[in-house]
Amino acid sequence: MVGGIVHSRIVFSSASRIYLCVKDPRNTDWCALYVELSDVSLLIREGDALWWQAREAMWTPAKNLSPTEECPTRLRPGLTGGKDFDIVVKRIGYSGRFHPSDAALIHSRPSGP
Repeated sequence: MVGGIVHSRIVFSSASRIYLCVKDPRNTDWCALYVELSDVSLLIREGDALWWQAREAMWTPAKNLSPTEECPTRLRPGLTGGKDFDIVVKRIGYSGRFHPSDAALIHSRPSGP
């Protein structure tokens, strides 16, 4: 499993895909992936949680998170899986691809809080 908090997103309408760059809040790891352009994926925003495994990504809107220092992606109580959190979004290709504009941002940022 790979994932974190969405740092940036770029919609490529002509290519029917969305680029998402995420940072794992537990460490300094960055990763990126593309997801299929859909009504659901268009709702993903910076600050949302996203993790992925196999051919699917799981998205949780920031409004449904109740972060703590120990668990930055902790969920608010009383939510329904697949509706309020871990909403399935189809991935395209493999993770780990940085968009050039993100690579410049990531390498210029100081590590740490």
